[in-house]
Amino acid sequence: MNDRLAVFFDSCVFEHDTGKGFFEAQASPYLPVIETHPENSDRLRNMYGELKEGPLAYMQEDTDGIDDLINRMRSSHQMAATTGE
Repeated sequence: MNDRLAVFFDSCVFEHDTGKGFFEAQASPYLPVIETHPENSDRLRNMYGELKEGPLAYMQEDTDGIDDLINRMRSSHQMAATTGE
């Protein structure tokens, strides 16, 4: 079993404004507060902080975001093509 946790991360996710609202649903007249999107930058910062500093931090394998993910996928597919795995 692999004891590493690969987290593909790019800090640009903190810059994305997800806005406020009801997103895929109609606004309810009964809710007094319009909530932020569940993938808002504050929540993402908290989740990333938990990964970097929390109980799974020792397992985390640092990556360089989407470019690293694409390169790893290409490498894996090339290896599979040449080895038949």
